[in-house]
Amino acid sequence: MINLSGFSSEPSFYLKVKSESRTSEGLTVYVDPMAGYIYLKVVTGDSGLLALVIYDQQDKKVIEQSVPPNQLTSVPLVELPQGLYTVKVKVSTTELMDKFRF
Repeated sequence: MINLSGFSSEPSFYLKVKSESRTSEGLTVYVDPMAGYIYLKVVTGDSGLLALVIYDQQDKKVIEQSVPPNQLTSVPLVELPQGLYTVKVKVSTTELMDKFRF
């Protein structure tokens, strides 16, 4: 389709970016490999900061930080190689866990 300026109004190619979003109990994880981030939200009644730990395939701790509850939080993964990771968040006496591929 050509518009009046002579340029195509439709893109000549499409780029499909694989992203993944899953919810595990009160933990939602969204992976954005193009940006090099995961976004997560922990829904809980707790008001204090929560302990987030990410492990690689060999169960080695690669990221550890505090995250606020009930808010979307971004975690940069740019220093990590591609692979399968496990994210764990401690909420009171419970530990929420999910796996993601980056």
